[in-house]
Amino acid sequence: MATQQALPAGTLRVRLKRGLLGRGGIYEMIRLCIFAIISIFITYVSRKSLFHPRSHGFTRFFAWEFILALVLLNALHWFRSPFSPKQLVSWLFLIISIFLVAHGVRLLRVVGKPNKTGLIPRYLNLREHLP
Repeated sequence: MATQQALPAGTLRVRLKRGLLGRGGIYEMIRLCIFAIISIFITYVSRKSLFHPRSHGFTRFFAWEFILALVLLNALHWFRSPFSPKQLVSWLFLIISIFLVAHGVRLLRVVGKPNKTGLIPRYLNLREHLP
C-alpha cells in the first residue's frame, strides 16, 4: 500500500482557492455570470438612452455598470473579517450613505415635482418645500 505524504501547510487552502478552473476558480466564473445577467437587465432598462449619448441615461448606464463591478469585486472581502475595526468603519459609512440616498430620493419626490405653470423658477427657495 502506498502511504500518503503529508501536504505542506496551506496547500489544501490554495487548492480550494484555485478551484477547478485555475486561479480564482469557480468564484470568478460565478461573478462573471452574475455580472453578465445583471448587465443584461441594466442594458434593457437603459436601452433607449444608449442610443442618445448626450442624455443622462447614457452616463447612468455606465455608472450602474461600474457600481456593479465594484460590488462584485469586493463582495468576497466584505465578510472575511466583518468585525475588524476597518470593516466596522466601512459598514458605518455604508449605512450612512444608504440614509443619504433615501433622503435624496425623498427630496427629489417632494421638491422635484414640477410647478403648476410648467416653468422653471429662476431661484428655488428650498425652505418652502422642506418640513
